[in-house]
Amino acid sequence: MRRGPMRGSRHEAHLVEVELVDESAPEPLDHEHADGRLGPHLRGRHRLLMIVSALGVVAFVVGVNVVDVWRERVRVAALAGVPGILAPQAGPLDVTWRVPGWLNNGAGDVVLVDGQQGLRGVDPISGAILWSRDGTRQDDWVSESCQPLGSAADRWFWGSSTLAEPSAPPDAERADLLGCVDPASSYQGGSAYPDGPVVVTVVDAATGRERGQVTVPGTLLWLDSAGTDGVVAVRTPSGHLGVVRWDPFTGEERWRVTSTEAIFGVSAQGPVEWRVDADTVVVTANRSAAVSLTTGAEVEPSTAVDESSWPGTAILPDGAVASWRYQADGSITGQVTDPDGVRFRLSAAVWTPTTSDGSVPEVMVTSGLYGSNLMGLDVATGDVLWTAEPGGGYPVLRLDGVLVVNDGDSVRALDLHDGSTLWRVQVSSTLYYQGLSDGAVVLVPERDGDGTALVARGLRDGEERWRSVLPDGASGLFVLPDGEVVVAVQDAVVGLG
Repeated sequence: MRRGPMRGSRHEAHLVEVELVDESAPEPLDHEHADGRLGPHLRGRHRLLMIVSALGVVAFVVGVNVVDVWRERVRVAALAGVPGILAPQAGPLDVTWRVPGWLNNGAGDVVLVDGQQGLRGVDPISGAILWSRDGTRQDDWVSESCQPLGSAADRWFWGSSTLAEPSAPPDAERADLLGCVDPASSYQGGSAYPDGPVVVTVVDAATGRERGQVTVPGTLLWLDSAGTDGVVAVRTPSGHLGVVRWDPFTGEERWRVTSTEAIFGVSAQGPVEWRVDADTVVVTANRSAAVSLTTGAEVEPSTAVDESSWPGTAILPDGAVASWRYQADGSITGQVTDPDGVRFRLSAAVWTPTTSDGSVPEVMVTSGLYGSNLMGLDVATGDVLWTAEPGGGYPVLRLDGVLVVNDGDSVRALDLHDGSTLWRVQVSSTLYYQGLSDGAVVLVPERDGDGTALVARGLRDGEERWRSVLPDGASGLFVLPDGEVVVAVQDAVVGLG
C-alpha cells in the first residue's frame, strides 16, 4: 500500500514512501490451525486458566462456608453458659416421651412429675423414671410438696428464689437438692391450724435419696432459699412466728428464732401476709413480726422497711446494682449504685430476663406502671435512649441485641439499640410460655386451627422457619437449664426433641 505525501505540509520534502507487504506478517505458530483455532498448547493453557479460575471460586465458597461454620461455633460457644438455651434446632420437634401426671417443677436436670403414684423424678431426655416418692398424702390427688433449695433454686421452672439474698451459682461438688413437706402440715386457710410439726425432708434431686430432715413445731407458712441455705417459716402452736435457716447439704442450723409476741389468732381464719425487704422477712397476721435473714435476730417491724431496703434488685453488666421498690400508691422508686455511691435514680423496674447473653450492655431496659412505655436507659448516666410502646407482659429473652417480650396475647421482638419493633406475632394466651431459643430462632406458641403450634421464627426477622403441632391440652411450655423442652398437658408431662 502506497501513501502519498501530505499536501501542504511543511514536512512534505522529508516524507519517505513506505510499502507494507502482507507476507511480512508472522505465520501462525500452529500451521495446522491457521484458521484461528487454538493450538494444543494454547488450548492447554486456556484449560489451565479455567481450572485455576474454578478452583478460585471453589476456594472462595469453601472459605465463606468455613467462616460461617466458625461463626456458628463461636455463637454456640458464647451461648453455652446462658441458662435455658436450646441445642441448635434445624427442624420440627417431636414428642419423645410422655409420663402421666402433673408437672410439679424442675430441679437441675430432673423434671418433677406429680400424680397418683406420688412424686417422681423424670429424666428430661429419655422420660425414664429416675426415682419416686409416695410421701404422705391428704387424698389421692395431693402428694407432698417439693421445691429446689440452695443453688438449685435458680434452676427451676417457676423462677428464682423470692428471698432477697441471691442464690449461689451451681456447685459441681454439691448435688441439686429438694425440700419436701407433707401438705397436711401447711396452712390451708381453714377454720383450724393443722397439727404440727413441720418436717422438711431434704432430697437429692438426681437420685431421690434422702439427705436429712429439719423439724420445726407448728404449721408451715413457707419454705424458700437464701444463698445456698434453706429457710422455713411456721406458725408455732402458741401463735408465734418461728423461722429456721439451715444448710441443706450438711444439715447444720445457722439459727432458729421465735418471735417475742404471738402474732396469730387462735383461728386459722383471716389473711397471713409475708414479704421480704432486703435481708428482713416481715410476717403480718393479727400483728406483725420481722426477722433478719442474716443474723436470725428479731427486729422491729416498723424499722424493717426503710429507704435502704428494696424488694427488687439486678446486677448490671458493669457491676453496678439496680434496686427498686413498689410504693403503696403504686409508684416505683429506686436507684443504681456503684462503689462511688448513687449513680442515678430510677422510677421503674429493671427488666432482667433469666435467659440473657448480656448483649448491648450499655442499655438497661425498664418498665414502669402498667400501661407506661418501656424505656432503654444509658446504664452509665440514666439518660433515656429510646422508648417503646407499653405492654402488660414480661421479658423472656435477651439475645444478640434483641429483647423478646411476652405481652400476653402476643410476642414481640425489640431492637435493644433503638427500641424499634422488629416483629410481632399473636400467640396462644392460654398457654404459660417461657422464652425458648437456640440463639438463631425463637420458638413461639401460636394458634393453629383448633390447637397450638410451636413455631420457630428468626430471632431478628421473625420469619417462620418451621412449626410443630403441640399435644392437645397443652397448658405450659418450659425449658430446662440444659435446653430440654417440656410441655405440660391436662393429664401428662411430655418431652419434645
